[in-house]
Amino acid sequence: MHPVIIALPGLPAIYSYGFFLFLGLLTSCFVGVYLAHRDGIDTDHMFNIAIMSVITGIGGGRLEYVRTHWAEKFADAPMDALNLREGGYVFYGGLIFAVAVDFAYLLIRKVPIGRVLDAGAVGIPIGIAFARIGCFLAGCCYGLPTELPWGVRFPAGGLPPSDVDLHPTQLYEFAATSLMIALLLAWRRVRPIYGLGLPILGGLYGSWRIFNESLRGDGERGTVLDGLMTNGQMTSLILMVIAAAGAVALWRLGERRGRVAAG
Repeated sequence: MHPVIIALPGLPAIYSYGFFLFLGLLTSCFVGVYLAHRDGIDTDHMFNIAIMSVITGIGGGRLEYVRTHWAEKFADAPMDALNLREGGYVFYGGLIFAVAVDFAYLLIRKVPIGRVLDAGAVGIPIGIAFARIGCFLAGCCYGLPTELPWGVRFPAGGLPPSDVDLHPTQLYEFAATSLMIALLLAWRRVRPIYGLGLPILGGLYGSWRIFNESLRGDGERGTVLDGLMTNGQMTSLILMVIAAAGAVALWRLGERRGRVAAG
C-alpha cells in the first residue's frame, strides 16, 4: 500500500488515488478521441467532450461521495467537501454527470451519437482500470476477509484491517475491466450498428459490479431495501436496465455501420 507516490520537502504530496484517477481520465479521453476520429467524428467535438468529461466526472464523483457520506464526514464541516486533495469519489456519480452533459452536447451540436458512444465504451473502462490501481495503492475499496491464496494483507495504519487477508477487489476490477476493453475492441470490428458498445459495457460492468460489491468489505457505501443491496448494486441494476433499453432503441433506430472502417 502506497497512498502517497511522491512527497518532496516543501511541496504538496502527490496521492496515489488522485494520480491514477487523473491518469485514467487522461488516457480514457485520448483513446476516445482517437477511436471516434477513426469513425469520422471531428476531433474538435471530441476534445470538447473530453474536457467536459474530466470536469464533470471529477465533480460528479465528488458530489456523490459527499452526498453518501454527509452525516459522518461533512455535516459538522461542510467546507471539507471542497477539499479534493483528501480524496473521496464515487465512480457512478462521475459517470452519470459526465454522460448527461456529454449527451446534451451531442444533441445540441448534432454530432452522430452512436459513433461517440462506441468510442466512450472503450474509454470508460480504461479510466476505471487506472482508478482501481489507485484504489489498491491507497487501500480503499478493499475486500472481505478470505482464505484464498491470493488474498492480500495491508499494512497497519491504513483504511483496511491489517490483521487478516482480504479479497483484492480493486485488482479483481482491474482485471475485469481489462477484459471488457478487449471484448469491446473486438466488438468494434463486427458491430452492425453504431452505439451498441455503450449498452454492452453497461450490461457487462453492471453485472460485474453487482458481484464484486458482494466481496467488498469497506462498508461505507450504504444499503437499500432494508440492507438487501448496496447503493452500488442498486445503481448497477438500474444501469443494466437502462443499457437494455438503450440497446433495443439503438437496434431499431441507430445508424447502420455502412462502410466506415472499424477502429
